[in-house]
Amino acid sequence: MNSLFLLLTIFLGAASQETVTISRHPETESSLTLKIYDVTDLVQVPKTWNDIAEKGDPGKEMAERAGILAEVIRSFIQPPLKKNVEDVKAIGTATIVAQLPEKKQKWIEAFLDAQRAANRIQYLVELTYFTVSDKAFKELPRSENPSVILVDAGIEKLFDRWKDGKECDIVTAPRILIQNREKGIISCLNQFAYVSGYDLHEKVEPTRSRIVDPVVEIAEEGFIFEVRAVQLAKGNIGMTISSKHMSVPRPIPEIKTELGLISRVTVEKVEMSTTIIVKSGGSMISTMPSKKEGGNHHAIKMTVTRVEEKDLQDLK
Repeated sequence: MNSLFLLLTIFLGAASQETVTISRHPETESSLTLKIYDVTDLVQVPKTWNDIAEKGDPGKEMAERAGILAEVIRSFIQPPLKKNVEDVKAIGTATIVAQLPEKKQKWIEAFLDAQRAANRIQYLVELTYFTVSDKAFKELPRSENPSVILVDAGIEKLFDRWKDGKECDIVTAPRILIQNREKGIISCLNQFAYVSGYDLHEKVEPTRSRIVDPVVEIAEEGFIFEVRAVQLAKGNIGMTISSKHMSVPRPIPEIKTELGLISRVTVEKVEMSTTIIVKSGGSMISTMPSKKEGGNHHAIKMTVTRVEEKDLQDLK
């Protein structure tokens, strides 16, 4: 499939959008068609990036942005792609090539129209990193992914009730503004040093002596949250999200040795990666359940809001 895919791509590369019916596959409902989309207007380096373009390679930057565009299409296209049958690729600096049934080609056309309409759109991503009691945690509805809970208006009211009842403790509430299809990273990390052991050095000359060096290690707790927002058709917002929660159970055990005290630090980690589709103002919660019976749980609540250019001044 790939050799035919590339041959047709090279042959039709001069056209902004061409269609060729290439095969009928038994696993598809209709014939596959190959279409070539010119996305130069969506991947060209913005004027505000001129200083970057002068120092770097604008063509390389455009190719990377086209690759992101193809990746987003693969993530959100409906119905989902059938493996080893259908494909969407970025070719060169500003070309998307899709080998799909006509129905999915229509989805791509609507998607690209939505991208052009949202060219100057940004998204405000607001996070609330908090701990929640075991009692309150059990009230949350579960999704297929045990670490992801989609939030509706009722959950927002529940979250407010937790705050009033002191069932949760907000650690931090950062926010970030990202461009359509761009990735944003928010991290809140606490690092601390601890002694995990000792190195013993024996010296004989000039005098017999012992030197004890503590082995100092660094532990990290908190979260790293990566998010990409993309405008879809019908006002929907597609979100690709990955997060890593890290926590250190307290109290930290200490062991007394002949050379001194050492700490036994355990870092509990939960990693999550998912895609969701929400409306502007929609939210989700990512959780890190405590391994300690009855202990507090860590969670992140994320809300994404579409921001028009005229509204940016209000955020400053």
